Amino acid sequence: MKKTQIAAEFLIVAAAVLIIGVVLLTVFSSREQQIDSVRAGIYASAQAEELSSIINSVYMAGDGASKTFFLPSSLRDNSNYGLRIYPSSRAVVINYSVNGEQRLHSSPVLTSNITGILNLSLGEILVRNTNGGISVETTG
Repeated sequence: MKKTQIAAEFLIVAAAVLIIGVVLLTVFSSREQQIDSVRAGIYASAQAEELSSIINSVYMAGDGASKTFFLPSSLRDNSNYGLRIYPSSRAVVINYSVNGEQRLHSSPVLTSNITGILNLSLGEILVRNTNGGISVETTG
């Protein structure tokens, strides 16, 4: 074999390996973004579900029941979020961002008789049942 033929074959093999590497890198990068998106959704839904579960348990426990819980400054994957209670829709809604795209998740509550702070911010939150009505307030 001639040296030029060996060099040409080497270049063809090297180019093929490079192309395969770029394709694999693109596929793995896309999968990583999908995983991040699913992970953020799981963390966001868990936060909304926790608050709705607390509201529901305090409501079901009856007059005088209360529970305190803590809202972290960000989700477990460090995503920012907003949490709001919509009494008329009987829902707790969390909005969060994944790769620059805004997303929502809602979780149901049993009562529409909810007063107090409905647009929640981080910190300690007190949920209290007073005569069958739920009040939501910050404690700090």
